[in-house]
Amino acid sequence: MTPNEEQTAFYEQLGRCIAQWSHVEDGLGSVYATAVAPPNQRRVHNIAAQAAFYAIQSPEVKISTTSAAVTFRLLNQLDEKGRDILGLWRPLMKKIGERRQRRNQLAHFQVVYNAEAKPGRRCMLRPAIFNPNAILRPIKSFHCPELQAIARSFGRSSEDLRIFVYSLALYLGQCDEDADFEERLTQLRAQANARRETLYWSRSLCAYLAEEPCIPPICTGP
Repeated sequence: MTPNEEQTAFYEQLGRCIAQWSHVEDGLGSVYATAVAPPNQRRVHNIAAQAAFYAIQSPEVKISTTSAAVTFRLLNQLDEKGRDILGLWRPLMKKIGERRQRRNQLAHFQVVYNAEAKPGRRCMLRPAIFNPNAILRPIKSFHCPELQAIARSFGRSSEDLRIFVYSLALYLGQCDEDADFEERLTQLRAQANARRETLYWSRSLCAYLAEEPCIPPICTGP
């Protein structure tokens, strides 16, 4: 790969990341409009709520506004199905928050070109060279493979939000059941359950280690 080809590929992947993040924000907007709409009202007609959401410029505020709307809408009428949907929302929001940090890095890091690096590693996105705060934390840089992975992760998050919108709208009587979405909703529930189980065992291990700092010896014989 020539230097010019590598630069073209690098900026192409960076552009894909930015474009994919816009779909994440679209998904958040759909969730917000669904959460604030009256029961049995089709979300597509909630134009005022959608306009208010898109007037927000900060990704952080879009996420926190959406999360507040969903949480209090579900807590206001919490039943078994509502608890199930809230159980989907919390790990999904945690994941979106992590993606948002990546989005901020893409927006504020600088592109650096190193002609001496190996092909495929000459272009990278890294913290601003003259930013002294970068000294206080490990420097994270992104090359083409990392940007490809980030774009894919944004795409998965936007799809997860679409599925969540369906589950919330169905619960609130704003849409009809859809077999295709039902299948994907089952997959999203399985992912959420797996994350909760992993978190449970992680916390259990931390609690055990806090109580038992010394690992008991292994008995190898009589």
